[in-house]
Amino acid sequence: MVDHLAMGRKKTALAHGTENGHLFGSKRFEEQPQSVHYTSLDDPRYREYNGQIIAFLQEVTQGKIPIEEGQLRERQFRVEEKLEEYLCSFELEIFTGKELLAKEWTVDPKSEMILRTQDSTVAKTKGKLQGVKETDPTFYTRNKMYYCLLGLWTSIAAENLLFDSVMRRTGKFIPFKTVGEGIQQDTTKPLLSALFLVGKAYLTIAGKTYPLCEYLTWTHQDGKTDPVETLRRASVVVISQDQFVVNDTQKVIATLFAQSLRFPLPKENLKQFQKLTGAIRYLFAHSMPFFRGSAAVGESQEMVIYKVREILCSHNPEKSGDLEALTAPLLSRFLKAYLSTLLMQPQ
Repeated sequence: MVDHLAMGRKKTALAHGTENGHLFGSKRFEEQPQSVHYTSLDDPRYREYNGQIIAFLQEVTQGKIPIEEGQLRERQFRVEEKLEEYLCSFELEIFTGKELLAKEWTVDPKSEMILRTQDSTVAKTKGKLQGVKETDPTFYTRNKMYYCLLGLWTSIAAENLLFDSVMRRTGKFIPFKTVGEGIQQDTTKPLLSALFLVGKAYLTIAGKTYPLCEYLTWTHQDGKTDPVETLRRASVVVISQDQFVVNDTQKVIATLFAQSLRFPLPKENLKQFQKLTGAIRYLFAHSMPFFRGSAAVGESQEMVIYKVREILCSHNPEKSGDLEALTAPLLSRFLKAYLSTLLMQPQ
């Protein structure tokens, strides 16, 4: 059914002459197998949702990051919330700028990726990129993080900061000022100790854990301001679920979809029924199965369920179900906001 909805979305896009309309409904692991998919929340349209995920990251790290530059007392964090049959979890790790350089996440991997995809022993049976992931997961991560960091540099530059990965390779943020049509270092201000936060959401169902979206953002230590407070100035890059996990996630969604159609007396057990439909919407948003149009397909699938079960509702145009799910970022948190994405009618 999802593929049918996706093809309908593609036809609509093509009929309206939408730019790159052929990509609507195209599975992202088929369309561009070596691309990295992410959403940068520095777009003004996403300000509310950027603030939502930043608030969550502040909650996780509150009081845990020293103001002064130095050894981080804690750099790995885990949050767990149990929701009946679901275990919702989030893992976060903090890296210094120097550690980022040591991992070579700022070094363009394109040439090396070409060589690796040609030499991969797994490529013949599983595809080039999956071969790289299985033979060298460290490089696979490096490739992903390089491209996702490109989506982060803009928000850092908006704060008149540049990450020193080339000049002196200090791994610090260099304050700059605009001079004419160019920029130069603002020598009246000190270099700032850069920190990068990388997180990932998980959902465990029936004993199996599914890795979902990842999150990338930044802060710094300046000896004056709490780095957790500085996070308010940052934007977050939301990295879509790994493309080689999408099929497994879609199978879970199909199972939950079938359960929603068999759910007994949904109008009389609306709260439990909507926990189920909310889980479907949450997982679909995190899996982002299509290169373009995933949100529209997810909404259509959701409305199919409600229509078949004869529950009258529509989507709230003021809320994005997908962005609510992505920036919750736990299912347990999303379900608290889920009803705000719907306009329920008298039953």
